[in-house]
Amino acid sequence: MIYPFDVIKTKIQTTPINTPTEKTRMLYITRQIMKQHGWRFFFRGLGVTVMRAFPVNAIIFPTYELTLMQLTSNGFGTPVMNEHKI
Repeated sequence: MIYPFDVIKTKIQTTPINTPTEKTRMLYITRQIMKQHGWRFFFRGLGVTVMRAFPVNAIIFPTYELTLMQLTSNGFGTPVMNEHKI
C-alpha cells in the first residue's frame, strides 16, 4: 500500500528548511511517527481518500472515453493501436 509512504513524504516535505539532513531521512521520520503516534497514523485520512476516489473516477473515465470517441470520430486523431509487428 502506498499511503504510508505518502504520509512519510508529506512529513519530509513539511520539515523546516534548516532541519539537519539526518532528521529528514525516511527511516528517521518513520521511527519518529511510530514512537509519537503509532502505526495507525500512517493510515489516517485513508478512508476519506478512498471515498473521494470513487466518484472522481466515476466521472473521469467515462468523460475521457467520450471525449476520445468524439475527437477520433471527427478526425482529430486516430486511436492508439497496440500492434506489435514481429
